[in-house]
Amino acid sequence: MSEFHEQNNKSIVKRFYEEVLNRGDLDTMISLVKDDFIENSPVAGQAPGLEGLVQRINALRSAFPDLRFTLEEILADGEKVVARWNFSGTHTGKFMDFEPTEARLNVAGIDFFRMSEGRIKERWQFVDSVPLLGKLAGLKVESVRFVL
Repeated sequence: MSEFHEQNNKSIVKRFYEEVLNRGDLDTMISLVKDDFIENSPVAGQAPGLEGLVQRINALRSAFPDLRFTLEEILADGEKVVARWNFSGTHTGKFMDFEPTEARLNVAGIDFFRMSEGRIKERWQFVDSVPLLGKLAGLKVESVRFVL
């Protein structure tokens, strides 16, 4: 795959974070994500495909109305794009069975995307969930790192 296609794939993923996640523009999401999208890291109760992605985005934006994803790094290799990000937001709505805490959260994560025909086809997501769940539960928890 050419460098042009890799740059284009990175641009599509950047738009997904900026326009869809940060601004909540679900119309743009439809143009960036394939109709037969596969979420390989669904949350409990998430429907499959595009419907589930819409549910997940709406739940996240409802629980954290001031949410902001910041891309720290983005890499492309052919049809694969990897994005390392930081999420920040104030927990003012119910999220994953946690009642609002008014806590300000900063969470790190990595998304792996597979592109197809210039759109997002699949996603795998890995989140540093220890500080996220700890803060939602009212605990002071720092990130846990394992070195092998």
